[in-house]
Amino acid sequence: EFTHEPELGLAAGTDGLKLVRRILANAPDYLTDDGILICEVGNSMIHMMDQYPQIPFTWIEFENGGHGVFMLTRAQLVDCAEEFKLYKD
Repeated sequence: EFTHEPELGLAAGTDGLKLVRRILANAPDYLTDDGILICEVGNSMIHMMDQYPQIPFTWIEFENGGHGVFMLTRAQLVDCAEEFKLYKD
């Protein structure tokens, strides 16, 4: 755990997801065919689930608590690319 959040991580828009959307839009370009993306959104988890109910997020459960970390495969990201094309570089 870091002692502070990176500045870029805090510049995330009103719902905390601006950078996450950009990552989701661009991740397939950087992952291998069998690659996975693991992303931490913390308390913005509820916004992700509300705004993107059709996305098959796998929410990771931790033995010692914590929440807001999801996993998507490259194939899943490609399948839902239309949802995030607005945020693609």
